[in-house]
Amino acid sequence: MAGIMRRLVLSSLQTPSIFSAFRCLSTSNSLLREFVLTEKVGEKKNIGLITLNRPKALNALCDALMKDLSDAIDEFEKDKDIGTIILTGQGKAFAAGADIKEMQNKNFAEVFSGSFLSHWLRVSTCRKPVIAAVNGYALGGELDYSDQISPADG
Repeated sequence: MAGIMRRLVLSSLQTPSIFSAFRCLSTSNSLLREFVLTEKVGEKKNIGLITLNRPKALNALCDALMKDLSDAIDEFEKDKDIGTIILTGQGKAFAAGADIKEMQNKNFAEVFSGSFLSHWLRVSTCRKPVIAAVNGYALGGELDYSDQISPADG
């Protein structure tokens, strides 16, 4: 499995449309989400593909996107058929970091003491391997995901 995942991730870096071939094979019965697409991909449908889908904003991480991402991870983590999760971005960016427009009217106390960012750590608590298929720009806080997400062997 590690060899297949390594080839898939390496191929995705060279051919951004590699996931389109897997999407043709996918059968998704996931809930409709506004900012995240989910699919079961691969020959055995044992890979959970999560695509950040906010391309007009370069997949900037707003609160709604992070809630959708957290829900998608929960869904795949509960699915016994899924062995690995791949996280990628739609469009020309993996993600542009936090959506500053969403935070501009909040002060430090509101963000720190409230639950504004409480679900942002969900990727790091996932019990299944999460592989980032970084396709394009990865800016701001997205650089931190590289510490939370399992790299491909090799």
